[in-house]
Parts: sequence; structure tokens; C-alpha cells
Amino acid sequence: MTNEYAIPFSCPDANDFVEVHGLLRYDTSGIHLEFQSKDAVFGVIKSALKTVGIAPDSLRDIRYKRSFFWHYLILQTRDMRTLASVPGAKSGEVRLKIRKTDAPQAKSLAIHVSSALTEARLKRLVEESGEDA
Repeated sequence: MTNEYAIPFSCPDANDFVEVHGLLRYDTSGIHLEFQSKDAVFGVIKSALKTVGIAPDSLRDIRYKRSFFWHYLILQTRDMRTLASVPGAKSGEVRLKIRKTDAPQAKSLAIHVSSALTEARLKRLVEESGEDA
């Protein structure tokens, strides 16, 4: 299994008159969101391509969620600044809508990253307990 992912997404919470589409990439340096917004009525591009990088230390949690109709990746960061320029982000959290065909890869990504975050936290706890002894 590869540790690099590229998953198309949209931001459903952005705005009624704006569509946001992008690509979530994951590699050893963290998560990268590349996205562009366009007018929902006329389809005219409203923004240049933007990229937001989320370093592993900045990521608090990632979850895959499936509702009756949609699939989502929910990213939570340790501060609001990290996702400040991502449309639809609130309180350091953003919900990315994933197509059904990309759902297996999104689920795999969430499991992989969650495992890596847990492993890093355990390593940090072990290092901290070793310093106190």
C-alpha cells in the first residue's frame, strides 16, 4: 500500500453562490489542500489556485464519515490559523465532501493518518516519561 494519496473534494459549506473544488494530497510532509472557487451560477472562476499545507504537528484529527448520501473527510487542526483560507472552515475544522468512487481511498487515508498521529503521540509520551525518570 502506498503512503501517498490524491483525493478530489468539494467544500459543501463554503457559500450558496460559490463552488469550491480541489485535491487533497498526502505525503510524508503532511496534508496539502489545493483548491479553486468558481461562481455556482455562471461557472466563472472566482479565485486563483490556492494551496494550504497542514504539517503533521498541526493536525489534531482526521475522520472519514459517511452519511446517507455523502462521504466526508473531516480535518481538525490544532489552531484556526492553519485553515483560515479554506472556504467552509470553522474553528479549525473543515468538512470535505468526497465522491463515492473516491470513498475507499478517503477511508484508507483517514485510517493511515490517524494511526500515524496515534503513533507520534505515543512516542512523545514515552519520551516525556523517560525524561522524568
